[in-house]
Amino acid sequence: MSEAGMAAVGKHFPGHGAVEADSHKDLPVDERSEQALDYDLRPFAELMDRRLLAGIMPAHVVYPAVDAEHTAGFSRRWLQDILRQQLQYNGVIFSDDLTMAGAASVGSYAQRAQAAMDAGADALVVCNNTDGAQQVIDQVRLQCQQGWQHLDLQYLQGSMEQLDSDESERRAQSVRRVLETL
Repeated sequence: MSEAGMAAVGKHFPGHGAVEADSHKDLPVDERSEQALDYDLRPFAELMDRRLLAGIMPAHVVYPAVDAEHTAGFSRRWLQDILRQQLQYNGVIFSDDLTMAGAASVGSYAQRAQAAMDAGADALVVCNNTDGAQQVIDQVRLQCQQGWQHLDLQYLQGSMEQLDSDESERRAQSVRRVLETL
């Protein structure tokens, strides 16, 4: 993809292959140990080291050995401690589809959006659900009004406001590049 000029998004971080449940319909739980989970992190870490991932999409899977309360996409432990700090990933974090059953454990669409933002998602994904998308937009708009400065909704309308930090600006530019390839 990189050679063709396309931005790649690695999914589903930290790995989705060891569960049978489909996160579109259920909430999968991966009971493996942290050591076993480390094996699944290797491809992500290698692609990050080679700077081949413009984005990461976490899984709607609970990994109790790391965070028993949240799916990876709603977990600060996964997104901040492991992905950002341990693996030193500084690209864009996309939520997985917030309409999936694996995300429903958090509550309403607004609560799902808030949980993803709180965990560290830079971009929120809502597929095939107009009402859910509107609830997420309303929640992001509320957070922006209260000073949240990850990404501004005006970006989605084709323009960007100046963001305070260089890191936020760099991530916003990464989101733009990824979205331009879609």
